[in-house]
Amino acid sequence: LAQQLRQLLDAGGREMLDSLPDGIHSGLLRPQARGVFFYFQASPKGSDKLHFWRYLDLQDGKVIDNRYIIANLIACYRDCPRVVEPQIFDSIFNHQETVIEDILRSYREQEAIKLAPRTVEPIQQTLATLFQNYINHPDVERPRVIAAIKSLSGPMLAIQVKDLRNTFKRFQADRDITRFLEDVERISSDTGASDQSPPSSVAPSKMIERDDLRLICFDVISG
Repeated sequence: LAQQLRQLLDAGGREMLDSLPDGIHSGLLRPQARGVFFYFQASPKGSDKLHFWRYLDLQDGKVIDNRYIIANLIACYRDCPRVVEPQIFDSIFNHQETVIEDILRSYREQEAIKLAPRTVEPIQQTLATLFQNYINHPDVERPRVIAAIKSLSGPMLAIQVKDLRNTFKRFQADRDITRFLEDVERISSDTGASDQSPPSSVAPSKMIERDDLRLICFDVISG
């Protein structure tokens, strides 16, 4: 997808893209898929522009934010037939509200994680940062990853820290994120790790509200 975008921009497509109105939409057929892709932008004070990709899977009601998965769902050639399923389009505003709620919730969660106390062992900070990179990974569940980050944000016993170092060494060798997450959960559970949650609020300059979100486009995926 990135290569296709580069080719489009190199061929003079940037001017065409800039001229497109906000909220433009399209649709395509994708076997065994049914949902809507939304792309929003936001510009918090003192921060770079934020980009939010979300795919609402209408088959199970889940909101997906993994860009690799989304890119494979929406990728198509220029001459791909445009298909917009009327039933999905008629409910597009309800689907949009579902996605907006997910964006605001997940953004606040990630900002709160960034503000978690840093007075912990270096290995805890290392693992917390590593898990942040896996929040949207398809092989692990977001709530479990967030819970693991929270468990790493508070003081730990020496035996816990030792176990974390050993677990991290094993992960560096096998790169098995599922097993690694299970090991960290076990260490926290077995030894009574501090369940210190990060702050529930984020700095006002970084907060985004519903009105800050700008709908760039959406794409209806019909099976």
